[in-house]
Amino acid sequence: MLGGGARLQKSLFGSIIPAFSFKAQAGKNPFIIVTDAEARLMMIDHLRGLFPKTCPKCQRIFPTLRDYFLNTTPVGEAVSIDLEADDLRPLRPLGSGAVSKCKCGASMVISSDGMPLFRLWSLLLWAKYETMRRNVTPKQLMQSLRAEIRKQVINEGD
Repeated sequence: MLGGGARLQKSLFGSIIPAFSFKAQAGKNPFIIVTDAEARLMMIDHLRGLFPKTCPKCQRIFPTLRDYFLNTTPVGEAVSIDLEADDLRPLRPLGSGAVSKCKCGASMVISSDGMPLFRLWSLLLWAKYETMRRNVTPKQLMQSLRAEIRKQVINEGD
């Protein structure tokens, strides 16, 4: 047994890796994972890589993530299907995403599609820990992250 309730299991490639299970102790992080700031930077770095992005309806080009945030309106809830399913190491991730509306009314999505698997796993592990630490649901965490990331990117400038 490893600390925090982790046990070893064999990976697809034959190596021994931790099999994660969460038995959180108050105020203790059972695994070495990314910090809040690192997690946000990893997400922002991925999202910046999705641009330029073009609106499917009006053909407006959003050259940067900041321009996208400044010129679209968030719609609905940001979601992480893998986190909500408690699948912290999906081999075929279902993903995370957030919908926004362009000024023309078209819906546009930014998502975790294309994120390297190990980065996604790190973020899912961090997010699971954060839901326990903050005592919030995955949906509540995703909404909070969406607002924090939008604010950070807009305030940073280009």
